[in-house]
Amino acid sequence: MDSNIVSTGQWYSLLGWVDKNRKQIISALVICVIAGVLIGFMTWRSSQRRIEAGQKLSALIADAAGKSLSVESLTQLATEYDGTDAAARALLMAGAQAFADGKVPEAEALFQRFVGGYEGHALLPQAKLGIAVCLDAQGKAAEAAAAFKEVVDRFPNANTITSAKFNLASLYEAQGKMESARDIYMTLTQDSQSTYGAEAIARLTEMFQKNPSLRPGATTPAPAPMAVTPAS
Repeated sequence: MDSNIVSTGQWYSLLGWVDKNRKQIISALVICVIAGVLIGFMTWRSSQRRIEAGQKLSALIADAAGKSLSVESLTQLATEYDGTDAAARALLMAGAQAFADGKVPEAEALFQRFVGGYEGHALLPQAKLGIAVCLDAQGKAAEAAAAFKEVVDRFPNANTITSAKFNLASLYEAQGKMESARDIYMTLTQDSQSTYGAEAIARLTEMFQKNPSLRPGATTPAPAPMAVTPAS
């Protein structure tokens, strides 16, 4: 009986506190509701934004109908929908198109922009390879070799690995690093049916003809013994 009286007393006390602080409670509830609506809207909007970006990229590709895509339209989409997967792909496509148009520095800048904004993206190896190719095209051999080597070392399972290896071997060969070039070409010959594999075999054949000592297992001939003049 006493406990019920105490509970009833507490209940009336709570009602009194609610009545006294009604405005503050209503304000707090309104704030919570608004916050919930805003969070829900932002989540929905983010989803809608990704959908819109994908639709616009698809429309650009469809409108091109097999023709060259506009670098400007792709970069505009990438800017408008920055952070979405479609924007990342548009940026990569813009870099590739700029390179195809002969605008190599612009292409490099677009690939660099991709790397800066989409570090964890699945297409990062392609962007890194694009940078390396641009550096090579601009005659920056040392920088290009380092960039290709980064792709090889960092993304061994990506579909860019073969191209990166071949280009790196070619640069090593041009720099006179014949053993390093040979070792990479040898790994590429394991897939002799591919374009890179077939070209690697051709490069190795020419290399071994010019310098037989580079053949695997070849030994350097020992120097001829010096003639000893008998003492008189």
